Amino acid sequence: MVKETGGRVQKSAPKYDRVVLADIRRMRRGKHHDLLGGIFQDLESLPEGSAIKIPLTEVDGTTLANLRSAVHRASASRGLGIETLSDEGNFYIWKTPQNRTRVCLPSPRCGDYRITCIPTGALES
Repeated sequence: MVKETGGRVQKSAPKYDRVVLADIRRMRRGKHHDLLGGIFQDLESLPEGSAIKIPLTEVDGTTLANLRSAVHRASASRGLGIETLSDEGNFYIWKTPQNRTRVCLPSPRCGDYRITCIPTGALES
């Protein structure tokens, strides 16, 4: 804050502490951080053709929609292609094969825009 007194500019002391940016952790640690850490640790060692089965009763009250959204955000930030499925009691996650990574494009349908996902191989031909 700058104050003027008698034609001279006086600076007041900063209201908040200052820190060096290098000392700050830059990654946000959201409320699903620990849950997602365990999921992606399991995904790394998951053999092809298998899925992780997560009982919905063991996700600390997280809704299926929030869990699915958090998993997809985290996989996109890691550059990992995944697919998900759920039933009454479980949430399933598996890695997509490298050649089946999907590209999602907006497409007109019934006057509005919906997302259409197509395998990348279909774009190359």
